[in-house]
Amino acid sequence: MVLLSERLANLIKAGGPPPDFAQEYVRIWRELHETRRWHAGGLPEPISYTEIDAYVALTRTPLEPHQVRIIRAMDRAWCEKAGTGGGASRSQTSGSAITPELFDAVFG
Repeated sequence: MVLLSERLANLIKAGGPPPDFAQEYVRIWRELHETRRWHAGGLPEPISYTEIDAYVALTRTPLEPHQVRIIRAMDRAWCEKAGTGGGASRSQTSGSAITPELFDAVFG
């Protein structure tokens, strides 16, 4: 199980096509990915357990705990490749001090 999730994560990081044994995991991950939420800063949010639970209920797709771990490992790999670090939010600050004029420009 750990080896499978590591192999799939490495394939996602490398951008290669999934092997035949992983097609179902990739299909489920893609369906979840299509409903992904995006952070206000433009970064993707990781797929949550709640979203997976809703997917399982709506599609009547039975998933075992180890399968959920595999899908989440795939998503962490994708998030790392996308630059989010698998859910850790990056600070997107300019490094400049905020001025009253800048505050007014942003918040009106």
